[in-house]
Amino acid sequence: MMKRILLIAILLIMLVGMNRPAQAQPMNMPLVMLINGDLWTWNPQTNALVQLTTWGYNFKPVMSPKGDWVAYKSWANVTVNAINANAPFNPGEPAGNIWLINPLTADALRIADQPADAVYGSPTGNDKFIARSNPVWSPDGSEMAWTEFLFPEYINRLVIYNMANKTTRVVVSELPIGYEQQGPADVVWGALGFAYLVFNYSADIDNFVETYHFYDENGRNYNTVTLPSGTSAQHGFFWFTGTSNSMDNGLAIVNSGELTKLLNPRTSSTVDFMGLIVAYSAWQSLTQGNYVSFTQYVDDVNFEYGLTWASQSSDGRYLGEIGISFSHFDTFSKMAIAPDGMSVAYIAKDGSVLVWQYGTTVELPVSNVEALAWSPTLWTTNYPVGG
Repeated sequence: MMKRILLIAILLIMLVGMNRPAQAQPMNMPLVMLINGDLWTWNPQTNALVQLTTWGYNFKPVMSPKGDWVAYKSWANVTVNAINANAPFNPGEPAGNIWLINPLTADALRIADQPADAVYGSPTGNDKFIARSNPVWSPDGSEMAWTEFLFPEYINRLVIYNMANKTTRVVVSELPIGYEQQGPADVVWGALGFAYLVFNYSADIDNFVETYHFYDENGRNYNTVTLPSGTSAQHGFFWFTGTSNSMDNGLAIVNSGELTKLLNPRTSSTVDFMGLIVAYSAWQSLTQGNYVSFTQYVDDVNFEYGLTWASQSSDGRYLGEIGISFSHFDTFSKMAIAPDGMSVAYIAKDGSVLVWQYGTTVELPVSNVEALAWSPTLWTTNYPVGG
């Protein structure tokens, strides 16, 4: 029996309607990069590189829809102390916290910490800690969510943090746990709430299945859909808007070497989509900026999986291929769109960052880059088709 590669990518951020928020948007937002466990920014106007953090154990940045904060997960002090002491590691995700950082000023705020009596790397195995997923923003940027895996209780739960009152509430006290799952899994948050994925083995088909659990913002599980698992790497799943197959809001599932599958969370219906789903900056209208589309790259000889990116203008003109990002994990965090929609950054195979604009590509003086964030990204099947 062949196990499929369980690669969960979560993506970039919420998908709502076609209209943009009314607030002024930060068009000067720099590109945020995760490099060797720390966050850096690159300013396209000045070409300046700035290191925001020095911890070395941070994870992918996620830009707020309002542009005021970047959220990210970071391994906690108890985890880093265990690493430095060569202590035995728990087999799952280590203890982690959630942080906010201002990408312009580097002001930071920890919004989820470990319990006062947290223990990680205990020689006796008596660990007590909270492992956390990557955070995700609500569509309007007023809240954040992540999943927490509690040890030793072995409980997986969904929590929401409110930016205004600075409080955290548990909205799903016990999320399902998948096959050999030893830690938290990411969720995606869109107009229809949360989508949460677990993998399990099905004896009926002698293979793996993927089950998508849908929750509203109050934690009500309004649908659960189980699909046969893909045969190769999963690049990710994300909310999209459009009118494809009468699906105005749905979940797009991207498995390597397969057509993108569109899933209707209300009806459980699915369709293999042969068209293009395009991404664009959430801070621009549909008549401004460019669209970014993808096709899948599969190299079965070298076991490489990635996405080939291309760009179309807002009037439907094909602007050309941008480049290829490779990944065996969280592929969509390897691409980011500038606030004005005119530039696209992506992580190349060698860990460098290339920025495409108006048909010209510039390589940034960085290496070992793991993830990118620039503007929040929306996905749609509705876009102009031109010559």
